[in-house]
Amino acid sequence: MSIDKRDTKRVTVDVSIFGENLIISGQSSVNYIEAVSDYVNEKLGDIQSNYPRMSKFKIMALGAMNLADELNKANQLNERLEAEIIQLRKEKDELRKENEKVQNALVESESKAQHYQKEYEELELLLEDEG
Repeated sequence: MSIDKRDTKRVTVDVSIFGENLIISGQSSVNYIEAVSDYVNEKLGDIQSNYPRMSKFKIMALGAMNLADELNKANQLNERLEAEIIQLRKEKDELRKENEKVQNALVESESKAQHYQKEYEELELLLEDEG
């Protein structure tokens, strides 16, 4: 999906990532950019609390690796879910076709049943007339 730059506003947001002030410019909302910044800071803070002697650079590199791992896993899950959706749509179409066949067979059976009921009633009348 491409973004039509004519339909979106560019925003600029000052954020702090792990103590470093950054100016982020993009087409997302200010709230979204701030939420992403908060998430990154949370992840980096978790690493720092687990490895208090690790250098800031290493914490940021490990944080980047962890976030890339999360993204990769999310992409893999997304691919599996998309494949599952495709499969479920195929199954739904097959079930819809099967349902149509069953409905047609039901209509045909009801028609035959009505025909046989009519024949039965006619035969009963003939038997009454002969008897």
